Amino acid sequence: DLAPADVISIWAGVRPLVAGVGGKDPSAVSREHRIEARPDGVVIIAGGKLTTYRRMAGECVDVAAAVLATRGGPSRRSHPPTHRSHLPGAAGIESDSDLEELAASLVASLGGDLEVARHLALTYGARAPRVAALASDHPSRAGRISDGLPYCWAEIAFAAREEYALTLADVMQRRTEVFYRSRDQGLSVARAAASSLAAELDWDKCEEDRQVEAYQCLVAANQA
Repeated sequence: DLAPADVISIWAGVRPLVAGVGGKDPSAVSREHRIEARPDGVVIIAGGKLTTYRRMAGECVDVAAAVLATRGGPSRRSHPPTHRSHLPGAAGIESDSDLEELAASLVASLGGDLEVARHLALTYGARAPRVAALASDHPSRAGRISDGLPYCWAEIAFAAREEYALTLADVMQRRTEVFYRSRDQGLSVARAAASSLAAELDWDKCEEDRQVEAYQCLVAANQA
């Protein structure tokens, strides 16, 4: 018995196809990527897909390194170890049981909230204790940003300090999913979230007000 009123938000992927679709079903068009080096040295990559992003990035860097080598830069390093480098938060995490153990170790710092602890472990991996530590320093950060969702206030401080979040939308839409998953898209907590971010980014009251207004406009535009 679901109805349109039950839908909180929707999102969809966009295929960055190199070739034109030309009336074909986009899913039938090749998703291979192409890398080109322009005469002025700019390296361009187009096409591809999310699941091959790391290989694409490696190939793009290889081309850029070759271009630099022809312009007096260092010679290209053979067999770079990129494919063996851990992604952020992956070091030391080998299995689901490791994540469960990590979550259990965070519970005390988060006021006993196991759901939030599991969210931090799954989202941040080995970096999760650094998020939880921000809650230990200020217990108010252990609380949830929005009822029913596992995002906590410590994530806002972490986003500003270590993930280059610069706006309220960065935090609500791109560092957490409050924008997508909260019934009111985070409007009821926008002011509190802006105040928390203001403390990290040294905003004055005018900038805080501007950030809230900009977020309200973003929500309104997505509800139109």
